This record gives sequence, structure tokens and C-alpha cells, in this order.
Amino acid sequence: MAVKSKNVGLEFSNTKKQQSRSLDTTKTKQIAEEIKMRVNQKSNKADMVSIIPEQLSKEKLWSNPALLSARSSALSSYRGYDKYNIMSPRIQSGELSIWQCLPEELWLIILSSLTVNDLYSFMMTCRDFQRISLDKSLWKTVTITKKQLADAELEKLGQLQPTRLLIVQCSGTKLNGDIVTNRGMTSLFSAIGNNLKQLSVASCVQPPLSGEAMMHHAALHCTNITDLNVSWCNLSDRDVTIIGDSFQHLHSLRLNGNQSLTDESVEVLYTRFQNQLKILEIFGCFKISTNGLFMIGQCERLGTLNIGQCYRLPAVAIQQEVSRLPALTHLNMKGLKQLKDSCVTAIMKHCPRITSLNLSQCSGLTAKSLLEVSCALSDLDILDISSCPSAVTDASVCALLANCRRLLSLDLSSTSVTNRTLNGIATTCTRLQELKLNFCSVSEVGVRALVERVITLTNLQLYGVKGINNETISTRTELSVEN
Repeated sequence: MAVKSKNVGLEFSNTKKQQSRSLDTTKTKQIAEEIKMRVNQKSNKADMVSIIPEQLSKEKLWSNPALLSARSSALSSYRGYDKYNIMSPRIQSGELSIWQCLPEELWLIILSSLTVNDLYSFMMTCRDFQRISLDKSLWKTVTITKKQLADAELEKLGQLQPTRLLIVQCSGTKLNGDIVTNRGMTSLFSAIGNNLKQLSVASCVQPPLSGEAMMHHAALHCTNITDLNVSWCNLSDRDVTIIGDSFQHLHSLRLNGNQSLTDESVEVLYTRFQNQLKILEIFGCFKISTNGLFMIGQCERLGTLNIGQCYRLPAVAIQQEVSRLPALTHLNMKGLKQLKDSCVTAIMKHCPRITSLNLSQCSGLTAKSLLEVSCALSDLDILDISSCPSAVTDASVCALLANCRRLLSLDLSSTSVTNRTLNGIATTCTRLQELKLNFCSVSEVGVRALVERVITLTNLQLYGVKGINNETISTRTELSVEN
């Protein structure tokens, strides 16, 4: 019986505690609701300060965790509201910009769409914006074009530690006499280190900030680079050897315009990167011969190949070696006047995955080549057949468009196409975004009809086309007309 009495007493005690806890919870909710109501009524600061301690003292429930949580939540709500009250007069008086009230997360989204120059200008407005602008998420890609740099700027760039760094057409001498030194370039690339994955120093030819010098410093400190662009930097075969020895993870290399390169450079690339190279551009490297092209043909993983203006390559060698690259999706053979229709036929047969093709200035081609392209490459996105007078006619282009309906960009500049071609484009190319008709025999009537029917068009080039009035062509704001 004693045990039963004890159990009954325990049950009664537990029931009493539950009722007390339920009562506490109800009171907590009532207090929280009253606090919330007072805040919503825009109570002044004195009222707000007094209400919370007053209610809590009145109920004498300070030790209740739920009530303490309600107090904390109410105080937090008040502080946010009070902060807004404090800031509002400053906004109204002009001491504080309303833009400074935006959440930083929103600012980061906005700033991510700015160029480096615009971001620098934004950074100079105030300390708050400078702090936000230095967030590392905004500096994963840094692009600097046509600027005069010195050591101070390079050191600041290094502190940002970008993963993609593009320095294009820049010089290392400023008007005030400051110049780039080896110390500045060492500071830049040593600070970035192996964070750097993509580097472009294209067209930086003036010492001391030359593409060659920057590539050498990157080779010492940034060995994880996978994408390197050193086009138009006056590189030699010795420089390509340094590239092969230093960047073991390289899968994309652009060497356009380095006219001193020979088959020796291609041999280095073949030896080091045969099984990993996916992008190779050697536009204008005319000293490369059949032997070099043979080694390129062994890099079966190549998806992008640019051999434009390599005019010493025989047509037969081009046909044989390019046909060995079944993974090709982007092919540039601009200016290869030695190309014949048979070359195009063989390449189209063995490389059916091509989506971007440049045959500009291939004057040896005829309309048969366009027919081969249309039959083999139904998924073609980008096509440049400008300055191919024998191949490009109204009939051949219309036949091409009948099968290649997915085109996004088409260049017909310096050809004999007329309004008939424009009508064919309007009928078949429902996805076209860019069209170049420079120096073509088209009229304003034909162009206007084209623009009205191809609503996806965003860029239209009409340089050298007479009788064109931009204002009468289209009122679409998203369409850019250049003439």
C-alpha cells in the first residue's frame, strides 16, 4: 500500500507540473503577442524598453526557458526596428544612401555582373562598398584589358587570388613613370599560386609586361594551370618547351600568331600532352609543316583545332590528319586557300560532331563543299563562309539552310548573296542570333523583312551595305545593328 500511495503521489505531482508548464506556455504566448502588438504599433523607445521587463517581472517567470526565448526574440525584433528608425533620418537628410540598406548578399549578386573597371569605380565610393567589393567570390575571374599597370596593381591582384586571370593588351609602363618589375610579377603569381587554373596574356608584347615574361613567372609558381592563352606574344620554341615542362595538367593551349614556332614546338606538345590536349590553336603559325600536322593528328582527344592561315600545309595532309580527329567539335581553317572540295568531303565524313566551322577565305572551294556540310552537319551552330565567292551563292546557301536549321551565328560577308538568301534565312533559321552581311548586295526591304521574321536575332552587321537606315530597320531594343 505504501508503494501505491507513493505512486499516486508521484502521478499527482507529474500532473501538477504538466498543468504548470501548460500555464507557463500560455502566458508566454500572451506576453509575446503583446510585445509584438506594441512593436507593430510603432511604440517609442521608452515604451519598448519598459514593456519587456515590466511584463516579465509581473509574471515572475524569469527562469522559464520559453519565456526567456520570447524575450530574446522580442528584443531582436525591436533592435532591427530601432535600427531602421535610427537610419531613416540619416537617409532623409542625405547622410546615408538608401542603397547601403540593401543586404550584402544582394549586393554580391549585383556586383558579380560588373567588369573589373566598374567594380573598381564602385569600390571607391565608400568604405562599406569597398569592403563588399573585396569579397573573394567577386574575384574568381579577373579580366584586365588595355590598361597600364605597375607593381602596385599586380600586388593587389595577387591578394585577390583569382582562379581565372586574363591580362589582355596591357602594358607595364604608366604615364607617371611607374613600371612593372620582376618583383611585381613574382608577387602576383606567388600570391595566387596553384589557385590559378586559367591564364591569358594574349597580345601583351611590350616589355616589361610581356606575355613571355608573365608566362615564365607563372611557370614557377602556378603549375596547376589547365588553360593557357599566350597568343600574339612572340613566343619561340624554347618558350613552348618551358610550357611543356611546367604545366603538366594542361588541356587547352592557344598559340595563335606566334610566327616563330616550328615543328619542334608541336613535338613538345605531342610528347607531353598527346592524351590530354583538348584545345589547340595555332592560327598564323605558318612555319609548322606536314610533320607537325601529323603529330597533331595523333592527339585523338582534340575537340577544338585552329589551323587558320597555316598556308604552307598541303591540302592532302590537312585532309588526312584532320580526318583522324573524330572528337572535333570546333574547326577553324580560315585562309587555307589550298583547300579543295575533296578535303571538305573527307573531313565532314570522319568528323560528324562539328558544331562550329570556319571556312572563311577558302577561295578554292565551290558550292559542292556547302552541300557536303549541309548533309553531314545538321547540328551546326556557328558557320563562317565569308569571302568564298565560288562556294557561296543564293542557291547553295538556301540548300545549306534547308538542313542546318540550328544555326546561331552565320557570316556571309563579302559574298554574292541577295534578298533571296535573306528570305531563306527568315524561313529556316528560327534560332539565329548573329548574322553578318558586310559588303553584300542586299536591300533595306530585304533586311527589314528578315528582322521582322527572325525574332531571335540580336546582332546584325551591315558594314559596306548601301541604303540602310538603322531607324527604319527595326524598333527592337534588343537588336544591335552595325553599319
